[in-house]
Amino acid sequence: MSHNDGVQQYVDGIYTNIRTRTVAWKALARSGAINDADSTKLDELSKDVSPETQETSRMKLFEKDTDAYVKLLFGEDGETGVLKKVAENAVVVSVLLILSDALSSEKFRVTVFKSVDDPFKVLIHLLDKGDESVKFIASRDLGNLIAHALTKTYGEDKVSEEKQLLAKRALAPLYTYLSDGIKNGDNNVQDLCMQGYVNLVRNKGARRVFWANSEDELDESEQDQSIPLVGRSRLATPLINILRKATPKDAQQKPITSNVDPNEIQQGDVSLQLLYHTLLVIWSLSFEEQVTSTIQSDYQIIWTLLLLMKSAIKEKIARLSIGILANLLHISSATNLPALSIVHPLPMLTGLQERYTTDPDIVEDLDFIVTSLEQYLANQTTLDNYKLEVEQGKLSWSAMHRNENFWKKHANDIFDYDRGSLIDKLVDVIEEGWKATERGEALPKDRLVPIHVAVHDCAALLNECPERRKVLEEKGVKKRCLGLMGSVDPELRFEALQVVNLFLKNAFAPRY
Repeated sequence: MSHNDGVQQYVDGIYTNIRTRTVAWKALARSGAINDADSTKLDELSKDVSPETQETSRMKLFEKDTDAYVKLLFGEDGETGVLKKVAENAVVVSVLLILSDALSSEKFRVTVFKSVDDPFKVLIHLLDKGDESVKFIASRDLGNLIAHALTKTYGEDKVSEEKQLLAKRALAPLYTYLSDGIKNGDNNVQDLCMQGYVNLVRNKGARRVFWANSEDELDESEQDQSIPLVGRSRLATPLINILRKATPKDAQQKPITSNVDPNEIQQGDVSLQLLYHTLLVIWSLSFEEQVTSTIQSDYQIIWTLLLLMKSAIKEKIARLSIGILANLLHISSATNLPALSIVHPLPMLTGLQERYTTDPDIVEDLDFIVTSLEQYLANQTTLDNYKLEVEQGKLSWSAMHRNENFWKKHANDIFDYDRGSLIDKLVDVIEEGWKATERGEALPKDRLVPIHVAVHDCAALLNECPERRKVLEEKGVKKRCLGLMGSVDPELRFEALQVVNLFLKNAFAPRY
């Protein structure tokens, strides 16, 4: 059984349990919780108890007398609707499921927004109920209402601007509920909450509210409208963590989590369907400039996307990963092309071009990515590339590090750039190795390589500019390299020894 089938069975199980449950509506009327007219209509809606046909039967009633059923559920002219009248959880979920069925009717949705002042308020209140079934169905109903309000912005059935604003204000409590489900729920709940995001972020306004950390990140028209914000640090971080768990690196380091059925199709330790829906959310978000301009600096997502493309076990995962990267470059190339170039992805990308030749979307996006990257690289000097490596913290054994002509030409430029900021970055990298040596810790290869490169670069700087050794000494290069001579890694000891020897060799050379 696929994960998608399992999630659907989970939902069907909840709904079937509610549909087959008998509610004594007339007894509720006698108790005063609802009135006789309410009980009559609710009885009529509950006559068909078959899970297979109940929704269809109800749809006929909703279409026949839409105004009456909107009034029943939401109230009218100061009269309270049954959504607010009933209190017992078993009854509340039955009423919420009636609303779910009603919201399948376009006519019903249009009528709600024409006749109900604030259709979101009662559902937001129910998100705070203790019962999980109440919160789950209320969240789905609220999401459907918000999605309708933010989509119907033109035409004869246009939702008023006032109610569109109410919809945007309703996003924060719903986003909070969905985020909590993604962070704390089991696998079924995680995927259902992610589908809730998918339903919402198709809309531009919902995407902006999702990503904004502060009001000034919204559109000017949305500022000063008291739209509450949850912030991307809370909403987006769990999504990025899911992507990282699906990459090969994480899959090797972490066991399959206990809430994932080992019989399901997975990538890494994430069910394939949850990964797909997570990528779908991020893909929708990536059409916003406020997202594409910040997601790399906030989450270093480009490397994660490249790993997902390379390891994708289904084409749909590759398609979305590639599509997100294409959007990042389309919309915010100045921010994202440097970050992409620094990981030297061209061989991998051209390999993907050979692998995916039939899907026109993948072919088009890959062609765009590769062409953009090649044009960018053609216009970069080797010093530009060096600055990127150092500033992005992506030091590797690229050709320039061992190119004597590079150091002859640019050593002084590196000392002078931004008041020595590149030297400071190299020292920060070396310090990680120095501290590990003090602890007697053997670092893994992926953490050792940048330290090797940084120490090598300091030796190259000393060799070309011995008169500027004081700058390196004052920044702690000599002290740290002396410490690295006790490293458990022989290659690192050798690199550190070269630096120390150059300090000693040039001890009496002129300096400034």
